[in-house]
Amino acid sequence: HDGPELALKFAVRETGQTAVAADEDGGSRAERRRQRARDHYRKGKNKMVEELDCLLQASQDDESDSVASWEEPFNMN
Repeated sequence: HDGPELALKFAVRETGQTAVAADEDGGSRAERRRQRARDHYRKGKNKMVEELDCLLQASQDDESDSVASWEEPFNMN
C-alpha cells in the first residue's frame, strides 16, 4: 500500500509544493502528513550522513590504512 504514498512524498520533495490538493475537510490533515513525511525523510538522511562520517573518521583513525581492514566490518555477513 506504500506505492502511491511514496510517489507522493517524492513528488512533494522534488517540487517543494503540495501535490494533489486534497478535498477541503481533509486538506490540512493531508498537508500535516506531507510535512511529517518531509521531516522524517530529512532526519533519516542526516542520520545516514552522520553514520557515514563516523565510519570514515574511524577508518582514518585506524593505524593501518589498508583497504582490507577498512572493509572487514562490511564483509562479516
